[in-house]
Amino acid sequence: SLIASITSRGSQAKQSVAIDGEKTVAALPRRSADEWDRQIWSLIESGKSAEAIDQYTLAIAEHPDNVALRVNASTFLRDHGHPNEAMVHLERAVEIDPNLVEGWYNLGLLLADLQWPMEAMDAFDQVIGIATKKKSHQNLLHYAVIAKGLQLQKTGQYLEARNFLKNSAVMYPDIAEVCEQNALFTWI
Repeated sequence: SLIASITSRGSQAKQSVAIDGEKTVAALPRRSADEWDRQIWSLIESGKSAEAIDQYTLAIAEHPDNVALRVNASTFLRDHGHPNEAMVHLERAVEIDPNLVEGWYNLGLLLADLQWPMEAMDAFDQVIGIATKKKSHQNLLHYAVIAKGLQLQKTGQYLEARNFLKNSAVMYPDIAEVCEQNALFTWI
């Protein structure tokens, strides 16, 4: 096992590395979350998925409250067949920052992937509420509206889906056409 633990001490981190059953402790300079992210993206671009996962584990151990690392890790984990690990990071990210639109949106997508449409709709409702109130993240707001409409359809709530999408077309003129098109294809 290469990775055993990381503990922070000031601006330095001590890393315990187990090699062939013997433990060696080495002082390593603490890396910023951005440095971790750049290194991990380099691994991802090189096709080194397993190493990227290991590096996300180290990065999050060093920066446990960094929501950007957690959301990035969750997206990578979800895309590489590790939905349970992705869920842990997303739940923690929105716990740290309850107004994290990206976290709620990705949580909604993950829950939809896992066939939990009611929970996915709850996450998409969080996106819609936060983004509407903050008047930010309009692209995720629009995606969440469409995603919620699709989840309503998946649960057999066709009339609710149609009404939700028609009302959304009025509330969000930028996506009125897409909402109207999706509402037309909602069967009652």
